[in-house]
Amino acid sequence: PRDWQVKCVCGSICNNGWMRRLEDRAEPILLPLFFGEEIRLTPEDQTTVAAWCVMKAIVAEYEESYV
Repeated sequence: PRDWQVKCVCGSICNNGWMRRLEDRAEPILLPLFFGEEIRLTPEDQTTVAAWCVMKAIVAEYEESYV
């Protein structure tokens, strides 16, 4: 997806903390999907992808171009 920066979260605890850890967990799951590869998603993978989607949706609400 598009790489953008939205200044709506704290840096040390959120952006460089739990959000970064979620991005790191989601990346190896999402990259094959983005490239159209077939992969099997475990229940844990599905939970990770769902959490990543929710995080991105919440952050996107603060993007100025969407307002």
